Amino acid sequence: MSVINVFAIFYVAAQVIERITDSIIKLMRSYDDTKADIEVTSFKIEKIKSRLGVDCDKDREDRLYDELQSQLKYRNQRDNRMVLEIFLMTSFLGIILAFILQIRFLLMLGVAVSPIIDITVTGFLISGGTKPLHDLIKYIEKAKG
Repeated sequence: MSVINVFAIFYVAAQVIERITDSIIKLMRSYDDTKADIEVTSFKIEKIKSRLGVDCDKDREDRLYDELQSQLKYRNQRDNRMVLEIFLMTSFLGIILAFILQIRFLLMLGVAVSPIIDITVTGFLISGGTKPLHDLIKYIEKAKG
């Protein structure tokens, strides 16, 4: 199999993962809730910051600062949870797609491992999307030129 065919297979598989992921995220009810939650949290943070700029006593300033830290911590936890959910979803889709299409990256490289390990590694690779493939193609073009 030629290098171009290998890239084509991985590119198409990665593109499929991106499209499915985008569609699922848009259809998820929690996505809308999260988007609204982000806006509310951002508004609260900005409101607290504006109150901190106004002259106020030390106790009030400490309470506002604690509230700000609480909101920032909440936002970070929510963002981290969403990133983890998307990672798990894309990884699962990548592994399933690699299994269905029997795409085995390590086998194509000549590395002898168990098919399950190969399909799992391949699934993780294609779940990363098309950006790494674009970067690799650019790197190869630079090396040739």
